Amino acid sequence: MNEIVVSDSVVDLSCYESDDGSIALTVSGGVPAYSYVWTNGDATQTIGSLNSSWFGVTVFDDAGCFGMSYTSQLRIGVRVAEVNHGSERL
Repeated sequence: MNEIVVSDSVVDLSCYESDDGSIALTVSGGVPAYSYVWTNGDATQTIGSLNSSWFGVTVFDDAGCFGMSYTSQLRIGVRVAEVNHGSERL
C-alpha cells in the first residue's frame, strides 16, 4: 500500500490579530477518498478564516488503515515599505 503524502498551500495572515489565513492540502497515495480531522474541529481539505496559531490535521485514506499527521503554523505576512518625507526617512 502507498504511503499518504500531504503537501500544503498556506496563506499567512495579512496583519497582526487578523483571521484571514488559510491552509489547503493536496493529498496523494493510500486509497482515495480521504477524510480530514483538524485540531480546530474542521473536517475539510481546506480550512480558512484562521488566526495566528498552530493547526494540525490527521488525514485518513478510504481504507481507514492509516493516517498522516501534519502540523502548520500561520504567521503574520510582513510587507516592508520605506516612506520618504522630504529628506526625512520615516
